[in-house]
Amino acid sequence: MEKYVEIKRWDNQEVIHSGYFNSIKECLEDGVKKGISFYRADLSNTNLENAYLYKSRLEDANLGYANLENANLENANLENANLENANLENANLENANLENANLWGCKGNNKEIKNIDIFEEYKVVYTKDILQIGCQGHPIEEWEVFSDEVIFKMDGQKGLDFWHKNKEFIFNKIKKDPAL
Repeated sequence: MEKYVEIKRWDNQEVIHSGYFNSIKECLEDGVKKGISFYRADLSNTNLENAYLYKSRLEDANLGYANLENANLENANLENANLENANLENANLENANLENANLWGCKGNNKEIKNIDIFEEYKVVYTKDILQIGCQGHPIEEWEVFSDEVIFKMDGQKGLDFWHKNKEFIFNKIKKDPAL
């Protein structure tokens, strides 16, 4: 049954797209089809499973805790998007722009976004360029040269102990199983 649905910006509550739809997912797909930019859209906690979001413009969007399982995000612009704890299992992220996206705790698609799910202390997620350990996301090449002082400033002795214990394993995993 259709109801009036609005998708708003998270920063100023301005309505980006609205209308009568069965779900937020349908409203979003309609807007994407029309070429609407969902810059800073608040899509947190939204069920977008199987959504068709090809070439969607989701820069700075809040997709935290969203279910994007099996979503088609091919060629989507997710620059600076918040994907914290989002579920991206089996999502198509081919050629998606993930520059500066917050990947903290997200479940990747095991292609463009991969998880190392063996640590209790921190969730570890990586792309071809970025390594996110807990809340800290940085280019992989920066992680490779971070000093103990820099790591300590991130999360104190706990972070430094984790890093000393797991650094070699993490880089070997990234090397043996790189993200696309």
